[in-house]
Amino acid sequence: MKFNIITGPLEKQNVSCIITAIFNNNELSHTTKILDKISNNYISNTIKNLNNEIIDSLILYNIPNIYSNKIILINCKNKNNLSKSDYKKIINNSLQIIKKTNSQSALYLINNDCNIKNQNIFYNTKNLIININEEIYSFNKYKTENNNFILKNIIIYSTKHELNNIQKSIKYGIIISKSIKYTKDLSNHSINTFTSSYFSNEVHNLSKIYKNLSIKIIEKKEIKKLKINSILTLKKKNLKKSKIIILKYNNNITQKPIVIIDKGIIFNDNNILNKKRYNIHNINSILGIFIFILELKIKINIIGIIPSIENDLNNKKNKNYNIIKTMLGKTIEILNNEIKEKIILCDILTYSQKYNPMVIIDITFFNNTIIFLGKNYNALYSNNSKLANDLIIAGKMINDLCWKMPLQKKYNKNNNNLTDIKNTENTNENTLEFASLLSKFTKNTPWAHIDISGTITKIKNNNEEITGRPIKLLIQYIINLASTFK
Repeated sequence: MKFNIITGPLEKQNVSCIITAIFNNNELSHTTKILDKISNNYISNTIKNLNNEIIDSLILYNIPNIYSNKIILINCKNKNNLSKSDYKKIINNSLQIIKKTNSQSALYLINNDCNIKNQNIFYNTKNLIININEEIYSFNKYKTENNNFILKNIIIYSTKHELNNIQKSIKYGIIISKSIKYTKDLSNHSINTFTSSYFSNEVHNLSKIYKNLSIKIIEKKEIKKLKINSILTLKKKNLKKSKIIILKYNNNITQKPIVIIDKGIIFNDNNILNKKRYNIHNINSILGIFIFILELKIKINIIGIIPSIENDLNNKKNKNYNIIKTMLGKTIEILNNEIKEKIILCDILTYSQKYNPMVIIDITFFNNTIIFLGKNYNALYSNNSKLANDLIIAGKMINDLCWKMPLQKKYNKNNNNLTDIKNTENTNENTLEFASLLSKFTKNTPWAHIDISGTITKIKNNNEEITGRPIKLLIQYIINLASTFK
């Protein structure tokens, strides 16, 4: 998809269609009024001829003095206080009409006229591009036929006064979309081919493309030296394939790094394909975030730590009721089959402290979080109120929302005579207990745990599809944070 910008006369744009807004009671938006005047009131007269029937959308053809084949009027409802979710629905509605009319190019004006709460033209335009790319996304590598949009070119209108702002917003929108698409594409590859080696090769390929990205691979010998026992409990054949991959980007000599981590399990058991796909999406999300930072050369220091580990359900060595001594020196009794792999995250939290980070953010999913929050909100746990608030604000800005969950003291009780820490036996509470368990390994570093079990997928055309969340959330957080640095 190509995105271009114009400042010239609206009526002289030779595009398949123009997407423009009306509001409640069929009130014309500012740019629609301009088109109406150029067309000798053709738009307003057409609406009057419909006896002012409330329009949801309307396609006008052969408009006087307008080069475009058609104008698509979209009812944007509330003129002064549109929600971000409504804005996304409006964009999706326009794309469905474009698809039905087989339009190859479109001039979008609605980003100029929609007044979204706490947003400006920069965010309207950026989110327009992100939402368009998300809606038209498809992965066709394994299809013999595809049903792609015929739409190939989108024109964004700008006044000369807003030109620099909109140019920047288009650039940001395109690169954020590229990051999300990269993550989705990588996650949608055949699961049987996505091994630890495959992922390592992908990271190496990124380091060749982006010279300002440095990588380090920690393998079996150094894992033993570091005493990362949660990984060492794997079978020998799985341990041999397992690695810890570290990505580094430095572009601010005075700032402590942000560290983003994941537990990184890559299953090789075909009976749990969906779980494996979700695991690889988590680690691919970190790569997607790095692509955004690398493309824009954000003035920030960031480190990604990703254990690339192969595991299977037939692994009898690391089984229930095992006792593991963590890298921190604390012992944990494992009492829950689902949670045992996530103990790796405890060791990675400990390891990440060596970089003296400004903040640590981990991404994972716990199946029962969806029970609490459904499909709209990422679950957010944090030991630092400022970090939590910054993430909530970032999520609201880019419509990748998160909900603050409690780190309750009752989950910090040990009640165990055998080890320092006891894991959970209660699967109804384990997402809360696991977050509290992780907090024990953060020392005094501001830390956030983002659980995406409810938001990792959505239903589209009766099919389950990976969303790319929480990439937008963390990218917006990083943008906001970098803006505070000198």
